[in-house]
Amino acid sequence: MLTLFCMPALAAEGLEMSTAYPGQTVKAGSDVSISLDLANTTGSGCTASLSIASIPDGWTGYFSGSSAQISQAYIAAGATSTATFDVAVPLDAKEGTYQIVLKAATADGLSSTLPLELTIAEQQAGSSTLNVEYPSQEGSAASPFSFSATLANQTLTTQSYSLSAQYPSGWSVTFKTTSDSTQVAAISVDAKSSVGLTVTVTPAQDVKAGDNTVSLIAASANETLTSDLNVTISETYSLSMTTVYCFFSSAIRSSIFDVEIGSSAEVDSSSSRISGFTASARAIHSRCCWPPERPSALARSRSLTSSQIAASCRDFSTSSSSFFRSRVPCVRGP
Repeated sequence: MLTLFCMPALAAEGLEMSTAYPGQTVKAGSDVSISLDLANTTGSGCTASLSIASIPDGWTGYFSGSSAQISQAYIAAGATSTATFDVAVPLDAKEGTYQIVLKAATADGLSSTLPLELTIAEQQAGSSTLNVEYPSQEGSAASPFSFSATLANQTLTTQSYSLSAQYPSGWSVTFKTTSDSTQVAAISVDAKSSVGLTVTVTPAQDVKAGDNTVSLIAASANETLTSDLNVTISETYSLSMTTVYCFFSSAIRSSIFDVEIGSSAEVDSSSSRISGFTASARAIHSRCCWPPERPSALARSRSLTSSQIAASCRDFSTSSSSFFRSRVPCVRGP
């Protein structure tokens, strides 16, 4: 007699972890997210612990669910739960196929493994860029212009860039890092990363109104990046003032005369004479004109005709600027 026994399939074991795309092509330096399904075919709910059975050296990964990193997942009886496996591919990973093995296990001995194959194709270096947020600005030449720039290294290796600029004569351009405001003439940028720069452009003092072009240059051993700035100088105005001084001089004319002071004849039938001096003075103001008609108040007065006085005042009593024109009044003395 031959007796046959039907054994249940051992592959399922009541717990199964799977993904729709177990084999994928990825890029070096990229982050990859793989969706997972956890199926419970038993008659009761269970909690499955999630782990990485194997992963290539230098690679890192973790499980997540509902935007949080997780290490376990509860699966109701006859239901399927979902999770995500996130893996970081190293930037220096060589082309080829790499295998990662994930594992889900319960406390009562149920387990399931999931092998993943990630293939790295030949890498293509990207083009680095030097971008300015607002490359065109307009304003007065009285203050510098400030620009925000981003230098992005899209190559597969760290690059050192020298920073320079081409600008009109008499202008100046400086570069500072956005992170710490340090003025730099060269900067190192990691592969697949970027740095922020603040570019300050100072126009020449004698610059005229109009458009001006400033070219920024970031050069490494492998590439040269450029970006043009447009600086529009608005209309400029200058102010000059001339001060005219009017000197008032006085001529002192004095006369001295003898004064006799006598006593009454009734006093001892005698008189006494006391000789003294007194002075009278008269100040005469000269005309308010430039240049003065004499260097000092004590110098001899010079006689001028009324037409000469008026001409002298007209020639030297004006003050001019770009905005206004004024006159210093002319005052004639007696």
